[in-house]
Amino acid sequence: VQLGSIKLVPTFDFATEYNDNVYAAPNNGSSDAVFIASPQLRATSSRGNIDFNAFGRMNITRFASLKTENSVAAATSAGVLWRAREGVSLGADVGYNRLVEDRGDVERLRNPASGPRLTEMLSAGMKFRHERGRLRFDLNGLVQKYDALAARDDDRDFTTYSLAAKAGT
Repeated sequence: VQLGSIKLVPTFDFATEYNDNVYAAPNNGSSDAVFIASPQLRATSSRGNIDFNAFGRMNITRFASLKTENSVAAATSAGVLWRAREGVSLGADVGYNRLVEDRGDVERLRNPASGPRLTEMLSAGMKFRHERGRLRFDLNGLVQKYDALAARDDDRDFTTYSLAAKAGT
């Protein structure tokens, strides 16, 4: 869908699955049917040598019987890329994710009545690219802050900082 200089791309995914051991229990596992709906929207726009993008997605998960496992995960991001001159670009982006624990994970909550853990993740990144002929150099930095929402999980909060460089063709 084109709205002036903005291109919108909506999508919708639906999946269903049957899980014969939702909590990954060693015996007498709980089984259930799972339904997942995932609406998404991507928006892009360009103005001269600047590109803008935004993205949003939700994963709405519903269990047929195990209602405490119902959840909504979400992700949003927005970014800008400036093409300074031929072969040189600089970009930045920010994002928000609402993460839902996988109940089959080794470190999962073991109480089925509690529902899955929820965590918010904020991120910010910068990227630089220089291309000349067949050679390319990329430099990327990223900060991610994870915040477990339940008070019982306060000791699970953490922040990551990363810097990556890549050179090649």
